[in-house]
Amino acid sequence: MKFVVFVDPKFKGTDTTGALFSSFSFNLVLNYLCLKLLVEVFFMNAILSQFITTCIVVTISYLSQKHFSFKTKDTGCWIKTAG
Repeated sequence: MKFVVFVDPKFKGTDTTGALFSSFSFNLVLNYLCLKLLVEVFFMNAILSQFITTCIVVTISYLSQKHFSFKTKDTGCWIKTAG
């Protein structure tokens, strides 16, 4: 199944499971804390707070996946994806 998405044979699915889970967990907690801070501390509108939080979490999620989860250890190159 991993070769449907990741075509690099050096990619080990079990190597990045921890990195993916920690990135997901961090983003989940970040989402909660940002919403809590913006709505309850700064008294912002809930929809505006959700928009700001979504922009922050998506940006941090992208950067953490790019620089942390999907790097190969031997070359430091991106794992090539199919499609």
